[in-house]
Amino acid sequence: MLSFFSCATKPGMNKNPLFISDADRDNKSIVYIGSLPCDDCGSMQTMIRLYKDSSYVLESALADETVRSSGKYSWKKGLIILKSPDATAGPTGFKISGNKLLPMDSKEIAGSEKYYLLRSEGILEVYWKLAELNGKSIGDENEPHLVLKSLNNRIVGNGGCNGFGGKYELTKGNGIRISNLISTKMACMEITYESTFFNVLEKADNYLITSDTLLLQSNNQVLARFVRKEK
Repeated sequence: MLSFFSCATKPGMNKNPLFISDADRDNKSIVYIGSLPCDDCGSMQTMIRLYKDSSYVLESALADETVRSSGKYSWKKGLIILKSPDATAGPTGFKISGNKLLPMDSKEIAGSEKYYLLRSEGILEVYWKLAELNGKSIGDENEPHLVLKSLNNRIVGNGGCNGFGGKYELTKGNGIRISNLISTKMACMEITYESTFFNVLEKADNYLITSDTLLLQSNNQVLARFVRKEK
C-alpha cells in the first residue's frame, strides 16, 4: 500500500526538476515503468507518464485488466504528489531517485529498492513514426507508427491504412521480438508498403536508439527507421 500525504505548494514552485535531463528529449513528457506493491496480489505492472504541464496518466495492470487514472502532480524536495480528481484516491507519494520513482513507504517493504520502483525507459510508451522502410523514405500524410506499451507487452500502431496490434519481447543486448500481429482489413490501394511494414516488424531481432531515432534491425541490417513524436 502506498503512503498518502499532503503538502502545501508554495508560490514559485512550478519549475519541475524532472524536465532538465536527457531522459526528456522533447521536453514534454517522461515515462516511468516498473512494478509497485499491491495489497492482495503482491505486485502489479505500473506505468506513469508525467507531462511538463504538471498533468499525469497512471496505468496499472494485473492479468488482463488495466486500471487508468489521471490528474495533476506537484513536487517538493525530491517528492512527487499525484492528485487525482477522484477524492477517494487521495494524493500518492513518490520519492525521486535519479531515473527512478520509489513509493514513499518503500523502506517498510523488504527489498523494495530492488523491486518496487519505476524506471525511466527509452523505447517504451513512445509514439514512433515510421520514416524509412528498407531504405525508402515514407511520407507523413498517412503516418504509419508503432507504440510499445509497457503493460502486458503489447504493441499497437497503424500501418498507414490499417490499425494493428500484437505482442513484443525485449531481451538482453537490445534484442526485440514482435509476434502475433493482427490488423484491420480496410483496402487502401494507394498504400503500397503496409504489408512490407508488417513483415519487417516480425523480422526484426534488435533495435538501436540514437537521439530521437529508433532503428529496427535484423542481423545488424537496418530494416526500418522511426522518429519520436509527441502525441
